[in-house]
Amino acid sequence: MGTELDFLSYLGYDMSVKIFTRLDDPSDIARVSCVSHSWRDFVIANGLAKHLCLRMFPQLSGVDHVVEPASMAESLVAVGSSNMEWETLKKEHRAYAFLARGFMSFPEEEKCISEAIIASSTDRLPWESIDNTLEQNDIVGGRDSYWSSKGYSNPAVPETLTYKLVADLCVVTEIKIKPFKGMCSKLLTV
Repeated sequence: MGTELDFLSYLGYDMSVKIFTRLDDPSDIARVSCVSHSWRDFVIANGLAKHLCLRMFPQLSGVDHVVEPASMAESLVAVGSSNMEWETLKKEHRAYAFLARGFMSFPEEEKCISEAIIASSTDRLPWESIDNTLEQNDIVGGRDSYWSSKGYSNPAVPETLTYKLVADLCVVTEIKIKPFKGMCSKLLTV
């Protein structure tokens, strides 16, 4: 067996960071992390998965903190401030690697919503149901297509629409809301 040579130690910190930040695919970051323990530690310590994910999806730059499901989390074995910082970096690495991989596997032009589940209220079922919010056209089957709420006497009570998504991870970049002008009678416009 020959002697193993880790070229990162010869390149120096700055050059290594420059090389790894040129990677533009989450799979490359994952592969680099698998080369050796020192490379994995380098990727995690420098937040390279997070850096790539934020470069690919700048919409995520406002993320305040990461909450990891228990099924993804590794158990903490030692306690201490530096170890807790390392565990936080590892958690961020896993979360951002997961996000980047998930976003890359979901076609951008595909719709995120698979079906409408429920609305907090509906004025007249089935004609004004939440299902109408999934229609692209204003008129479907010869009728106006819209969702209408019964409303609440307290204006501070929010209206909610709940949908089932097509995947566990979806990026919503736009929500279109189009107010509808309804006519209750020739004299009264709603």
